[in-house]
Amino acid sequence: MERFLLKQEYVDKIKNDQILYGQIAYLIGVTILSMRAVLNENSPKLTQASALRHLKNYWGIENESELLEVIPDSEDNNNTHPSIMQASH
Repeated sequence: MERFLLKQEYVDKIKNDQILYGQIAYLIGVTILSMRAVLNENSPKLTQASALRHLKNYWGIENESELLEVIPDSEDNNNTHPSIMQASH
């Protein structure tokens, strides 16, 4: 089974935009303080429909799928995703 994560370039854009940072925190139901961890681990919470719809409209992107990267299950099980690798150190 595949997983979908927000592309890292968009995670970085959220980190650098205080207004958007707060808006996404609100939409996914986390506190401002928890939002840093959500972004650092590129949590699947960032792919909730409300967050993707907001990001698409905020940046004027045509299709929400442009925001996402697909992580194949085999890759994920091998702990090769950057967020997994960071957590293991």
